[in-house]
Amino acid sequence: MDERDPFASTTTLDQERGHARPCAHPDCEEAGLYRAPLSPRDGRSYVWLCLDHVREHNAAWDYFADMDEEQIEASRRADSTWERPTWRMGSLGGWQATAQFHFDEAFGHFSDGAGRTQGQQDGGAGKPLDKAQRRALSVLGLEQDATKQEIKARYKSLAKKLHPDANGSDPKAEERLKRINQAYATLKSLA
Repeated sequence: MDERDPFASTTTLDQERGHARPCAHPDCEEAGLYRAPLSPRDGRSYVWLCLDHVREHNAAWDYFADMDEEQIEASRRADSTWERPTWRMGSLGGWQATAQFHFDEAFGHFSDGAGRTQGQQDGGAGKPLDKAQRRALSVLGLEQDATKQEIKARYKSLAKKLHPDANGSDPKAEERLKRINQAYATLKSLA
């Protein structure tokens, strides 16, 4: 039975059998153990070199040698997508993933720990709260980072508490209810 390493390279086996290739560099008597490509554009043509000459070859190698700046940039961009075609999101029609869409994700990977996604933290649609929205939140007695559910729940509880049927004809409660209704109307885009 043959006791050789099944994972040994062909070159090593050739060398053991006495079939080592000579180094392709002129005036070199060493064995050509290392494969080196001849051209960046032709990956199938290569030569076999010894260790010293393959090091020289690699040190002088310049893949972009015969390219201008535009060709270099095109090559880099193609490499960033593994030379596969790409399209802008939504450019092919159908569902478009933009900042206006919020995902209902169950595991909280994209939330801040309080159940709010990044879009909800700053006003819902990726925009910071404006002055009227901040004022409306303060009328409802909420912080600026309140969730949609908190806004809706707070409005319902205040509307029930200040409703004219619950307060008789108290003018202060009616006035407060009007301000709360206006505030909720301002925040309805968030809630």
